[in-house]
Amino acid sequence: MRLTRTILDKNEGDRGIILRSNENTETVRIDVENLTNKEWTVSLLDRVPFTEQEDLTIDWSATPQPTTTDHKDQRGVLHWKLGIKAGETQSVNLGTTITWPEEMVLR
Repeated sequence: MRLTRTILDKNEGDRGIILRSNENTETVRIDVENLTNKEWTVSLLDRVPFTEQEDLTIDWSATPQPTTTDHKDQRGVLHWKLGIKAGETQSVNLGTTITWPEEMVLR
């Protein structure tokens, strides 16, 4: 088995004309490649940011959708259970968008 996590796009900047805010986006692709001659069930974990701040908004999307979110009660941990046939590759696409008011600083 070989796992590759590739950052496809990462961007941070201002958005909006009248009401301005800051935005940070990231798109990643996770490829799981079965290099064996046998089908395997793979448990894949990845993470998305989470917030406890009211002014910070975090949206994420994943294709395919994770099997569970907040895996084992760990906030932001996503879990996929993937069946990968011999010689095949399965990909997971994950995108996150974080927005916050212009007058605030994200640390």
